[in-house]
Amino acid sequence: MLKMYIIRTAAMVGLTLVTTLVFAQNYPDKPVRMVVPFAAGGGSDTTGRIVGQRLSELLGKNILIDNRAGAAGLIGTELVAHAPADGYTLLLADASHSSNTFVYRKATYDAIKSFVPISLVATTPVMFCIHPSVPARSVQEFIALARRDPNKLSYGSGGVGALGHLTGELFRSRTGIQIVHVPYKGGSLSVSDTIAGQITSVFVVPAVAAPMVKAGKLRAIGIASHKRSAVVPDVATFEEAGIPDFQVLNWFGVLAPAGTPTAVINRLQDGLMKTLSTQAVRERFTSLLLDPVSNTPDEFRMLIETEALRWSKLIKQAGIGVD
Repeated sequence: MLKMYIIRTAAMVGLTLVTTLVFAQNYPDKPVRMVVPFAAGGGSDTTGRIVGQRLSELLGKNILIDNRAGAAGLIGTELVAHAPADGYTLLLADASHSSNTFVYRKATYDAIKSFVPISLVATTPVMFCIHPSVPARSVQEFIALARRDPNKLSYGSGGVGALGHLTGELFRSRTGIQIVHVPYKGGSLSVSDTIAGQITSVFVVPAVAAPMVKAGKLRAIGIASHKRSAVVPDVATFEEAGIPDFQVLNWFGVLAPAGTPTAVINRLQDGLMKTLSTQAVRERFTSLLLDPVSNTPDEFRMLIETEALRWSKLIKQAGIGVD
């Protein structure tokens, strides 16, 4: 009996392995859906469409972009978390993926356990910009102003728990200053009100801020990266301003539902790596002030886990949360 059981078990395992191998070899045999959990026209949507177009050519099947905006990205992300783990539903996530489940307590997925990371596709650092009327030419001068008049200065963000909000809270916690957070229903509104002088500062990505800085409508005084940006080389890093280890990147990457076969993940990762080595894709990203980046699933998972640990501590400390 035991011998027969072992034989049957071995046969079942072998059949499963063969079936998985055949599935992976034939993958994809139909269009693949890439869910973007934000509205069309934004940074995530643009990034997804650039990647999707080239990846479609490499895989020989269409990558269909499906915008599922709402609840700061939770709606689209939940859809993918609960989708079949067959490689035909993917997620184009951004940096908020690492923090959203700590901000939005009713999320029905786990940012790490519910997904298999495939690869990063692009990154961009956060810049600190102020209205030109603010009498500060550097981060240190801004800090001095804030200490002189607590809660007089303010910063805007795209909403509670948005990357701009978390960056502002990180800045406040690392410096001890008191500045007022003003949340908006979208990052563009916070930038517009900074330009109008309704608020004094905003943490925003270079693609949005650089044209306003060049036009004199905003003044960039800090960039949250380990080195200066070639786009705005005169803007000092936060480390140069005396705040060590202050790097905040908005990143974009592709994930699949947990349980997706490893062979399929590897096929997609290889396709993304080739996509990001394509000159046309790299030039398109560079024109949008994005740095094209690919990595392995393990490296991407490590990034998500590291970011989740950092932001979860800050969110708890600052009492940030939405029920």
